[in-house]
Amino acid sequence: MGDCLKELGESEYWLDLLSEENVVQPAKLALPLLEETRVLIAIFVTGIKTARRS
Repeated sequence: MGDCLKELGESEYWLDLLSEENVVQPAKLALPLLEETRVLIAIFVTGIKTARRS
């Protein structure tokens, strides 16, 4: 799960960069992907914390 979290973090970085630099026009096209990535990050963080407690 840790590797998935790293990949999601990298995806978040690039999506954020693309929207900030206006590479994706309009930037709102990247926002749903960025939001979904952040939700997935939260899910994986919760899963990792739960696995460590068990």
